[in-house]
Amino acid sequence: MKTIQSGPIKSYSPISDPPSIHSGADRFLRAIDTKLSLTFIVHSFWAMFWLLNGLDKFFNYQYFYGVTRDEKFANYFATLNLPDYIASICLYAISVIEIILAAVFIVLAAKSSSNRSLQSLAFKISMLVFFLFSAGDILFGDRAELWEHGTFMILVMTSFMMVQFYAKQSSENRKTDH
Repeated sequence: MKTIQSGPIKSYSPISDPPSIHSGADRFLRAIDTKLSLTFIVHSFWAMFWLLNGLDKFFNYQYFYGVTRDEKFANYFATLNLPDYIASICLYAISVIEIILAAVFIVLAAKSSSNRSLQSLAFKISMLVFFLFSAGDILFGDRAELWEHGTFMILVMTSFMMVQFYAKQSSENRKTDH
């Protein structure tokens, strides 16, 4: 009579040994994760943010809903006894800067390996815009807008640090792969 030796009983774990049915889904998710970078998402967010903010000032109430920026800026400048046309010039100059920033972030999002100098400059100009907005909020006494712009400054800093960290991680991963 032959004796059957049995080894240790292997237990099945759905986490460590997923059934083959999930391997296709797993490959699909990994492919998306590889192709969709966090840097792309952050750059796309800021491109959308600046583009819609810039266009909002040109198309008051035609395509966008909310505050009429022309009136709001005129009222702000009136508190400093400045004429409406100066408010309009400032409003549309800011809008052009926002649209240019959007274009820069669109370029950054479109490039898989972004130009670090351009990226750094885009985030710095974003910070500068929010800094100027905050200074205006203080001058015009609009504490709600000051809170909002301060929050966006934190978001810009966080986005920049996150993109820098992600770039450093990707660079280190490429070095260890070679």
